[in-house]
Amino acid sequence: MVFLWIGQPEKSQDGVLSMSLSRRVLAGIVLGTVTIVSGWALPAFSGLGPDLAYVVGWAPPPTPMHTSTPTPTSTPTPTSTPTATPTATPTFTATPTATPTPLPTPTSTPRPPTPIPTPSVSTQPDSAPLVVAFYYTWFDSGTWTLSTISDWPRDHYQSNDPNAVRRQVDQAKSAGIDAFVVSWLGPGNRTDNNFKMMLAVSSEKGFQVAIDFEADEYGSDPNRIVDALRYVRDQLMSHPFYLQHRGKKVLFFWRQQDLSLESWRWIRDQVDPNHSTLWIAEGVDVAYQQVFDGHHLYSIAWSNNLDYTYNSWRDRIRRFSAQNGVYRYWVATVMPGYNDLGTGRPDAFVRDREGGNFYRTTWREALESAPDWIVITSWNEWVEGSQIEPSVSYGDLYLDITREYSPQFKASRR
Repeated sequence: MVFLWIGQPEKSQDGVLSMSLSRRVLAGIVLGTVTIVSGWALPAFSGLGPDLAYVVGWAPPPTPMHTSTPTPTSTPTPTSTPTATPTATPTFTATPTATPTPLPTPTSTPRPPTPIPTPSVSTQPDSAPLVVAFYYTWFDSGTWTLSTISDWPRDHYQSNDPNAVRRQVDQAKSAGIDAFVVSWLGPGNRTDNNFKMMLAVSSEKGFQVAIDFEADEYGSDPNRIVDALRYVRDQLMSHPFYLQHRGKKVLFFWRQQDLSLESWRWIRDQVDPNHSTLWIAEGVDVAYQQVFDGHHLYSIAWSNNLDYTYNSWRDRIRRFSAQNGVYRYWVATVMPGYNDLGTGRPDAFVRDREGGNFYRTTWREALESAPDWIVITSWNEWVEGSQIEPSVSYGDLYLDITREYSPQFKASRR
């Protein structure tokens, strides 16, 4: 069990909360891991007060409910602590930390760092939109007996079943989703094997998949991240149905803020010095856009003012682009709701689905912020109740809503 405390100025209505809520608890429940989360100091924005931080303590998790699933390295916890009231703004108790990430010690002598290029591109929104959805591949037959899940898929499945993936790809394509962004825990992990299978299915179906790189799986060692990213680049991105945008392969990141900006500058110089791929960061620190190519918030279920949240984050990314003469992608998140009460977390909360209206509202507000892409949280994060996959309780409702708004978004960006 992980215990989390996180501070926040009460007047904040914005992504300064981070709100990159953990979507990894299921891995802990299903895979039986020990949960370890590193501290993260959040920068102050727009005079909102002192820097925020959290600290976590950890202890081994309870005995897992089944033993057939391999164990990933770690299971991060949420970076926000909302109240149990569905639509209330969460409150926190701040606990400062200040542990900087050391610069990496390379395993071999690298060449001098290459300066980050300044692309000669327009700072206007890109005209080729994408709609993608976060996707998880750690389910097996034991998953659907867990009491932590508040709803169940209409069709139970195992993540390593190609036929189940074929069905899901057909459903996603019918709703206007262009790609799954798949949580990936490292080379040789079950998520790696399942991702390779998904590449093969995507090839059959004319679909695309990309990786959500779990940076917190590698501790504080940048060399391990370099090795894993080279594997992704050489073994996975080379596939013709790996997601690409304007000729560049796309890579999302989870918790890149666990390492310093300088560490990431060094990492990218080792893996992709010419920015031949698109790296999309997560979290609340826009400074990482010095190294990355775009930004998203994993969750917006915490926001009590969606219009303000979307537009303020759009403005931060556009302002960075204009001030630095570069182009950075604003990737807006839409969600159907949120419910992790079954996890037993002390900070568990519900964002009510409102019979589909919350999902519709996030779509409308996201579109108003004129994003480059839309990312759906999520296709199948069942333990946190953010899934749009057809379910026992809701049937195809969320596919139907996605089918309604996805074409509107794509038409608006052309």
